Amino acid sequence: MRQYVKDLGKKIWGECDGIRVKEHRYGKGKVIWGVPLDQVMLDLGLEKDFYVKGIDNQDQKIDYIHRRVSNQDLYFVSNSSLDRQHFIASFRIPKGREAWFWHPEDGSIEKVKTGSPSKLRIEIDMKLAPAGSVFVVFTPRKTSFGEDIPDYSDDGQMVSHRVMSGPWEVTFDSPAGDEFHARLNELIDWTQSDRDSIRYFSGTATYRKYFVYSDALPQKGEKLILDLGNVKEVAELRLNGNVVDTLWKQPYLADISSWIKSGENKLEILVTNLWNNRLVGDAGKAPGHRSTRTNIQSTYRPDQELLSSGLLGPVQLKIYREDE
Repeated sequence: MRQYVKDLGKKIWGECDGIRVKEHRYGKGKVIWGVPLDQVMLDLGLEKDFYVKGIDNQDQKIDYIHRRVSNQDLYFVSNSSLDRQHFIASFRIPKGREAWFWHPEDGSIEKVKTGSPSKLRIEIDMKLAPAGSVFVVFTPRKTSFGEDIPDYSDDGQMVSHRVMSGPWEVTFDSPAGDEFHARLNELIDWTQSDRDSIRYFSGTATYRKYFVYSDALPQKGEKLILDLGNVKEVAELRLNGNVVDTLWKQPYLADISSWIKSGENKLEILVTNLWNNRLVGDAGKAPGHRSTRTNIQSTYRPDQELLSSGLLGPVQLKIYREDE
C-alpha cells in the first residue's frame, strides 16, 4: 500500500517541486505548487471576487465574506479600522443585478446605486463608519425589500451643535445586585476613578441629566442628532421616558427629533461595559470577599490592565439640515 501511494503521488505531482517546476497536468486537471492563489485564479481567467478602489487596503481593513443563497449573492463587508472609510467596492457580479444594503444595527434595508465597468463586475460607492459593517445583497431585478434610511453622519449640513457639559448623576447597578450612586462633574473613564467601586465596576450604569432645550424644534428637512462620542461598550438611550435607541458601535448617534420638547428634558443613558474589570478587581481576594464566582478566576491578576469603560463623550446635540 505504501508503494502504491508513493507511485500515485509521483504520477499526480510529476516533476512539480514548487521551485523549478510549479505545475503539472494530470488527467483532466493539474496540480499547482508555489504560486499565490490570486495569481492562480487570474491565470485561470477568474477575476477577484471582491476588491476596493480609492484607498490603501493592504492591511485589509476593508474585508468581506461572500455566500450564495438560491439566486442571491450575499456579501458581508466590514471596516476593522477606527476611521470612517470611503471607497469604491468592486464585486464579481454580472451587470444587471440589483444591489441592496442590509444594515445589521437596526435591520433596515435600502436599495443602492451601482456602476458596471464590465459585464462581469458591479461597483458601489461605499462609506463605512469606524468599526462599521453592512450586508450587500445582489438580487435579480424587480426585487423589493424595504425603504431607504438616512445616514446621520452624511445627511446634509450640520448647522449647529452644543456640548452637554456639567455634572451627571450616575447610578451603578451590578449583576450581583449591588447599587450605589455617584455625581460626576465631568465624563471620565471608570478605570481612572479613585473609587475602587467604580474603577473595577462591571455592569450597567445609568447616567441622568436634565437639560433645557430652548432652540426651535426640528423643522421639515432637519434632524436633531444626539452624539454620545465614545462609549465603552453599549448604550441604551432614553429621552423623557421614551427608549430612543440601543447603540453598540461607532458612531454612537441617535435621531431624537421625535422625542425632544421645548423646555426641560430628561436624558438617561444606560451604559454597559465588559466583565473584565470586575474579575481583575476580584483577583487575589479570598473567595468570601469577591463579588463574582467563576471557574476562570485564576486567569486574572490584580495587576492586569483594565479595559476602558463608561460614557466617555463628549455628548453633543447636533442639528443637520438636508442639502437642497
